[in-house]
Order: sequence, then structure tokens, then C-alpha cells
Amino acid sequence: EIVIASDDNTIRRPDKSSDTYSFGSITLQALSGHIPYHHLRSDVCVILHLSKGIKPPRRSASDKRRNLGVDPELLG
Repeated sequence: EIVIASDDNTIRRPDKSSDTYSFGSITLQALSGHIPYHHLRSDVCVILHLSKGIKPPRRSASDKRRNLGVDPELLG
């Protein structure tokens, strides 16, 4: 888990909200088949994105259906 210093230079310790974020990331990975930030080439890039508040790109509905093994033509 990443611990980031806040604007007032205090260390933000893991709490319920960070646990929720971690759980969401794991759930996203399990359902999509991709790790969050899979488009970035290194862990350093991921940490930089996280520290700047940049979220992973959202995928299109057809990509989501394809990952679930559903033919997009059937669902429109």
C-alpha cells in the first residue's frame, strides 16, 4: 500500500478509505482481466499518476463485454 504525504507534510496512514480503494482495485483487476494502469510501462509511472490523482482510463462498454466473454453483437 502506498502512503503519501499530504499537503501539510503529514503522513497519511492507511485507513478505511484506502482499504476501500485497494479492494476496488483488486475487484477491477478480477473482473476486467487487467491490472489498473496496465497501459503504463513501469511502477514509477503508476506511483506518479497516483500522486497526481490521475485515475486509470475507463474502458468502453464493448471492451467490458468482450472481457466477460459476451459477444457485443448480442447485447447491442
